[in-house]
Amino acid sequence: SRPVAAVVAGLSADYWRASRVVGSMFLLGALAFLLLGSDAISSMSLTLIIANLMFTFIAVYALRGIYFSLIEESRVDRRATGSAVGLISVLGFTPDIFFAAITGRILDANPGVVGFQHYFTLMAVICSVGMLLTFLLSRRMARPE
Repeated sequence: SRPVAAVVAGLSADYWRASRVVGSMFLLGALAFLLLGSDAISSMSLTLIIANLMFTFIAVYALRGIYFSLIEESRVDRRATGSAVGLISVLGFTPDIFFAAITGRILDANPGVVGFQHYFTLMAVICSVGMLLTFLLSRRMARPE
């Protein structure tokens, strides 16, 4: 599913703007994580939970497949592309370093279902921040220079 989500996201970014696809994937992720973090999950069928997780996977893999395309859309000077990629990589991959520790602390402090609800709510907040930042970038790019 990773390659399919990334390729479909790439084709979508070619058809629509990359920032629109990135923002949509953050919205999809935020909604999916919010649902997983809510009490509504306990009354959902296993099929709906799995479908929700699939939407989450699609959003994450699509984002990973196209977030560098924002460099071209935002018209970063070619001489600064290497620096931009380096900065994006540091910001984008830093959570890989500390996110397991944060998740562990959330689950240790709140055992059981409540801990997972807090974890998924945190993920929804992170996606919402990403969506907001993508919107702000899109607005900035729309302004004439």
